Amino acid sequence: MGWVSHAPSEQHRFNAPRPIHNHFANGFISDGAEVALSVTVAPDRSRLSLVETIGMYALPDFATKVQEYIARCTGDANSVNPILQRFSNVKVWYKFRVQQCSTSSTILPSQAVQALPPSPSFPLGHCDAVLLNTDGQSEHNPQCTILFVCCVKLTLIMDVDSVAQVRVIFQLTPPARSKDKLPDFLALPLLYIQPFDITATPDDQPHTRLWMLKRSFSEPRRPGSARAGLVIPLTEVTQPVDLVPIFGASVDRTVTAATSQEVYDEFFSQLLYRQGVFQCSLRAHGCGGRV
Repeated sequence: MGWVSHAPSEQHRFNAPRPIHNHFANGFISDGAEVALSVTVAPDRSRLSLVETIGMYALPDFATKVQEYIARCTGDANSVNPILQRFSNVKVWYKFRVQQCSTSSTILPSQAVQALPPSPSFPLGHCDAVLLNTDGQSEHNPQCTILFVCCVKLTLIMDVDSVAQVRVIFQLTPPARSKDKLPDFLALPLLYIQPFDITATPDDQPHTRLWMLKRSFSEPRRPGSARAGLVIPLTEVTQPVDLVPIFGASVDRTVTAATSQEVYDEFFSQLLYRQGVFQCSLRAHGCGGRV
C-alpha cells in the first residue's frame, strides 16, 4: 500500500458525453414519425379499478372521459360497457419520455413529462403541460380536432398546436388470466388531459412577447365549473411546454412551488410552436433538454 502515499494530491476526472438513448428504436412513434414516446415496461401502479383511479387522482370525470374515448373510437356507444367489462383493470405511469428527430435526422435528447397524483409532497398533484398534434388524422383518435373546437372552444392559430396538462398516463388491461386481446385503440398508453385556451399571442403583447393561456372549463360561464377533460392516445404529444403562472396584482402567500401549477388558472408560455421552430430554438441554445 506504499503507493498510496505517492498518489498525486490533485486528481482530475474526465466525463465523456452521456449517450443519447434512441427511443425511436422501441418506443411509440407519432403518426408523422417525428416524435418517439416511451414509458417503462413496468408501470408505477397496476391492477387498479376505474373507481380507484378516480380516487387516486381526484378526477371525478375520469371514467366518463374513458367511456367517451371508447365510443369515439368504435363509433358505437353500445360497445362501451362490454369493452370496459373485458378490460376492467387500469395501470398507470407517473411519467413518460418524449424524443424528437430533427429535420436533419438528428436524434435529440429526450424530455420527461410527469403526471404525479396528489401526495404529501404535491398536495394537488404534479403534472406537466404538453403540445398536442390534434389534427384528427390519428386512426386511434378520430374527430379530435372537432372535440377541441366544440368542447374546449380552442382556436388553432397558424402553426400553433393545442396545449394541455397531462393528468393521468394510463392503459386499460384485462383481468389476470384473461386471454382477451386489446383492440388497437387501447393497445398503446392513453392520456387524460385538461386543455388550455390560448387567450393572447406574442403579437398581442409586445412588451413580453409571450403567449397567454387559460384553463378550459366544461361550463365557462358557470361559477365553480369543473375543468374540461379529454382522453387521447399518447402519440398525440409532440413536446413538453413550460408554463409560468400569472400571479396577478398580488401574490397568494399560501401558494408554494408544489401547488402553484394547480392553484392558478392563467399562465405565460414561450414555446408554443410546431416542431421545426422548436428544433431551431434547440440548436440555437445548444440543444438542451429536460432530465
